[in-house]
Amino acid sequence: MFATPKRAVISTICIMAVLLAVLGGIFAAVSRNGRIGRTEAGRLALADAGLEEAQVSGLRVREDHDDGQWEYEVDFYSDGAEYEYVLRARDGEILSREMEGESLGQGPAKESRGNVRPRESQASQTDPAGTEKLTGEEISPEDALAAALADAGLSEGDVTLIREETDYEDGVKVYDIGFYTDEAEYDYEVRATDGSISGRDIERFPAQPGSGAGGNAPEGGISADSACEIALKHAGLDKEEVRFAKTELDLDDGREEYEIEFFYGGIEYSYTVDAVSGEILEYEADRD
Repeated sequence: MFATPKRAVISTICIMAVLLAVLGGIFAAVSRNGRIGRTEAGRLALADAGLEEAQVSGLRVREDHDDGQWEYEVDFYSDGAEYEYVLRARDGEILSREMEGESLGQGPAKESRGNVRPRESQASQTDPAGTEKLTGEEISPEDALAAALADAGLSEGDVTLIREETDYEDGVKVYDIGFYTDEAEYDYEVRATDGSISGRDIERFPAQPGSGAGGNAPEGGISADSACEIALKHAGLDKEEVRFAKTELDLDDGREEYEIEFFYGGIEYSYTVDAVSGEILEYEADRD
């Protein structure tokens, strides 16, 4: 094996490469096994919020790697409030907590909003340049909410409102409306001038994909489950093998699309599937 100096050098390099690969695998396994786990991360976040799992909906726990350390991002809804937590994966320490986008201090604030009750927007009625806009004949925030609910096929009693704001896009006044059910979160942009839907984003909670429920599908289109099956077939995977992170129905340049993300074997798969034809528009696979 070491008959000549050249062979000795080559053999030494090969041996070192093999050892480094083995050690890398061991360190990676130790690092992953050293995490508290997704279930425990969810439990700790709920405990900090003073809630039990039966009191919340849309509980999502996702892994992330930030600034050299593994973290768990925990999101859930309760009583009209949206909670967002970040916990250190190694020991479960809470790194940050937010509710409806506002920082919570040492403990989560409790603010009950109940079901939908339209309220006046707190946004300024001026454009980004500070010029006051002439409203003319415009629909009310209540009408904008009704338009969004009708598009989603829901009624006020079905949802909880978390956001109703006024904004301007390209000089046009729009209502930014957000609400959720037990199955999904809805974000709408409704033009104040005529009540038309200018933007729509529907995020199914991770328990939905592959559950057989199907969810709301666009008229003449495919369901969220069907879109997930198309993506999985393309990736050569089964739904039992993967962990879903996102399934959203988006409106992009007038075309309805499903944005799908799932994980398998340390790889993150991202797909964009046409919600009407089922055609895969984009896909990507990155190592997590």
